[in-house]
Amino acid sequence: MEYPKRSQSSYFNDCNDIKRKRLNMITTDSNNSLTKSIIHFEDLSNEIIYEIFGFLDFRHTYDAFSNLNKRFQNFLTNLTLPINIDMSSMSKSDFQKYYKQIIIPNTHRIKSIHLSNPFSIDVFLTHNCIISKLIRLKTLILYDIQSIDFQNLFIYLISLPYLSSL
Repeated sequence: MEYPKRSQSSYFNDCNDIKRKRLNMITTDSNNSLTKSIIHFEDLSNEIIYEIFGFLDFRHTYDAFSNLNKRFQNFLTNLTLPINIDMSSMSKSDFQKYYKQIIIPNTHRIKSIHLSNPFSIDVFLTHNCIISKLIRLKTLILYDIQSIDFQNLFIYLISLPYLSSL
């Protein structure tokens, strides 16, 4: 009695079909269990969100979460994390908005400032009272500052207790 021979390609196709079915079952099973354990960002505790925000740039965190809901607005307002500010790639309009909404209300939390645009340096130089309120400032990076401007600025920098890098 002769049996028809299976072609090799159909054998591999059958094996692949069986493997796909197993993979689909595993994926389906794992997807079902995953959908049961999905957690939304809003459901995280304040402590975990606080840790996450510590890894993010404050400007982006503020832009993303400030108008999301009341909880995040209060969280950002009352947050005690030190703020690192990098204004090197900001436009003038973005800087002015950022200056009013973030820098002025949070001067006591700012840990570092990076200024490289002439307009941002000018704003800081014309508002010397802001500089003296930067009580947590450790690092100040200024590009293209004139020596006379630096001399005027230096008077205010002396009073900053934590400033260690200029």
